[in-house]
Amino acid sequence: DIFSLDYHISDPLTAIVTEEASGKYRRIFHLLWRLKRIEWGLNNTWRRATSVNHAMRKIGGRVSGMGRAIRGVSLVRQEMLHVTSNIQNYLMFEVIEGSWNSLLAAIETAGTFDDLIKSHETYLDNILYLGLLGEDKESREIQHLLSGLFDIADRFCAIQDRVFVDCLSELGGDRARNEERQGRIQKGEWGYAGDGDPNTSTDRKLEEFGMKSLEGVEVNAKEFEEGIKMLLDKLGKKDGGGRGEERIRFLTFRLDFNSFYQRKYDGVEVD
Repeated sequence: DIFSLDYHISDPLTAIVTEEASGKYRRIFHLLWRLKRIEWGLNNTWRRATSVNHAMRKIGGRVSGMGRAIRGVSLVRQEMLHVTSNIQNYLMFEVIEGSWNSLLAAIETAGTFDDLIKSHETYLDNILYLGLLGEDKESREIQHLLSGLFDIADRFCAIQDRVFVDCLSELGGDRARNEERQGRIQKGEWGYAGDGDPNTSTDRKLEEFGMKSLEGVEVNAKEFEEGIKMLLDKLGKKDGGGRGEERIRFLTFRLDFNSFYQRKYDGVEVD
């Protein structure tokens, strides 16, 4: 992501919010921003799919392939939203809010200026560690896995957005042609000015769009499931029983609260 949010810190706050601290804030912001952007992209995919679905109903739902594609997109989108939303909620409520409350308590008991500086450093380091942004090897591996999942979600949104825009454009042309046909009929002329039914061409194009969308959905779904499996495995290895790892266990539970992935990867039939 190119977009970044930064603050201009003036004296005397620079003694607490140093350049190093500002860099840590940027790392936290970039992760939250990307999650929010993916959430927006997935919700936008839902809006596009809804528009296509409504437009198809107006032409009598002639195209079954596009309908299947919309249902497939919906299932994958919900899975991606489940994962990204739970990671976002974990960061906001379990990590940042909890760390903020600890910082406020530390400020209340601080006896010197050095205590304030130390409390702020601990606050940021705690967020980075619990937010899976640490510098240790395992945290970096988790960051890599998360980035991979986010990339898959971005590709999913981009592919589906292009397909749905093409569908809406074609459906808009279909509606315009039908209105033109009705106008000619009312004048006592032939409904179709040329040879054949133009709806056939529209249906064929929509079927092609549907097949293209389904292909993208299948690829994205497989990649995303593989990424989730690797992430859950890595989070399980990071769970070492300490206070920090207790939060990691909570994130793992939220991502797979009904053991859907566990049963799926263990070969148990999932409803």
